[in-house]
Amino acid sequence: MWTPDYFVKFVELPIRTEGCTIPNPDGSYEIYINSLLCEKRQKEKLKHELEHIRSDHFYQDCKNIFLIESEANGIPLTTPAAPQPDLLNVFFEHPQGQIPCFKSLDAMTTYIQKCREQHHRNRAAAK
Repeated sequence: MWTPDYFVKFVELPIRTEGCTIPNPDGSYEIYINSLLCEKRQKEKLKHELEHIRSDHFYQDCKNIFLIESEANGIPLTTPAAPQPDLLNVFFEHPQGQIPCFKSLDAMTTYIQKCREQHHRNRAAAK
């Protein structure tokens, strides 16, 4: 089994940003962990970021961000009790401290179309 290279860096980030992972063109990853966090939280965040790499989340553009984060937190998606929230409109309601990022124009277009479909379903259900 192939294990990707990754490099962990502890840097001072805004307090709401606990960590992030950036894929590199060579297939390796840069993991940034907020140095202002306590050691226990740094370890938890590193485990979370490694799970993103293990689950190949960086190449799943159309997947709901809440589901991706649930997977990285160890919550299986097949659990009946796991909520399946609506798509978040990342342009108007993006999570604080996060920037919407799409790997391609097609991925962004697909996401916008899914948001539009969801909006129409919600409006129809409200009538």
